[in-house]
Amino acid sequence: MITELLHRKGSLLKFIHYYLEENTTTPGVCDKAKWNSNGITVARANALWGVFVDDNSNVYVTDSDLNTKRVLKWAPNATTGMQVADCRRESQSGPVYRENFGDPTAVFVDNIGNLYITSSLGLYQQSVMNPCPPCGFKNVVSRYGYTVEKWSIGATKGITLAKFPNSGNNNRHGDSYGLYVDRDDNIYLSDQFYHYVFKFSPNQQNYSEIVAGDRNGKGNGSHQLNEPKQIYVDSSYNIYIADSQNHRIQKWAPGAKQGITVAGGNGQGSEPNQLNTPTGVWLDSYGNIYVCDSNNQRIQKWSVNANVGITVAGDYGKGSNPLQLKDPQSITLDSYGNIYVADTYNKRVQKYVLESPTSC
Repeated sequence: MITELLHRKGSLLKFIHYYLEENTTTPGVCDKAKWNSNGITVARANALWGVFVDDNSNVYVTDSDLNTKRVLKWAPNATTGMQVADCRRESQSGPVYRENFGDPTAVFVDNIGNLYITSSLGLYQQSVMNPCPPCGFKNVVSRYGYTVEKWSIGATKGITLAKFPNSGNNNRHGDSYGLYVDRDDNIYLSDQFYHYVFKFSPNQQNYSEIVAGDRNGKGNGSHQLNEPKQIYVDSSYNIYIADSQNHRIQKWAPGAKQGITVAGGNGQGSEPNQLNTPTGVWLDSYGNIYVCDSNNQRIQKWSVNANVGITVAGDYGKGSNPLQLKDPQSITLDSYGNIYVADTYNKRVQKYVLESPTSC
């Protein structure tokens, strides 16, 4: 069995990666589980979009403003974060007066410790001379898609795995806030600007495959998405998508031409069977779905085949006290079943501790 796996994976390291992926997933959480509703702040950042927690409970966050483009690692009980990736880029040629290159938006850490980052290739304002009249300069905003970088442990520079520019008729890319790496090292990205999810392999950088959504644009059909955000891929390669503007979570099986709604999908709202702009999604090993229900300022848990969700954190209005959230954007769980939320507009990561029961 091991020999077969080694041959299929190609190396001992790949086998270890496969074994760990199969045996260290987020544990299942009982339907009767409860979390402490008072969030604990475990990380801070200026512009916080993506969050990930490794098996040692280290918290990784994207941090981006005009002068800072990086990923920070917060060890358990740390009072400051350590920079583990600098995503700043050199300026483009031309009369650029304001640069905003390399904004990191999502982060993922595999079981070996490799760090994957999605960051913008460029979003900047350029001064261009207007014809007369009127004379003077005008500001033109240019969008350049995004890139995926891989940072090994202790690296001072990342390796660019692929660039996805906003150019071409059939291969245009806008903004990505969803990133996932499966056990075969396939990389999945959501594109909220062009409304699809695609995957690629680092060994085939020139080939990518749309695995959810429609290249022809947004919509609310089962074959469509509308501004997909965070994504999750389970051990059977099913893709779960925070379909934000359709107010639902969609599940796409491998090779499927359409998705099925597994949470929300009953219109925009705050009832137990509804979501309002979901931006984050994560699963435990039982298949329970955890949703960052952004505009409802709450975290919802949907059990397998459930018709309604239950609130496990938030839902106390928009605010900054330990019970509240302010437009949260992404979510993850650690190996103990604790929930971590990128509480974006409070510039913090909130941890909700699993209290009972811890096992079924």
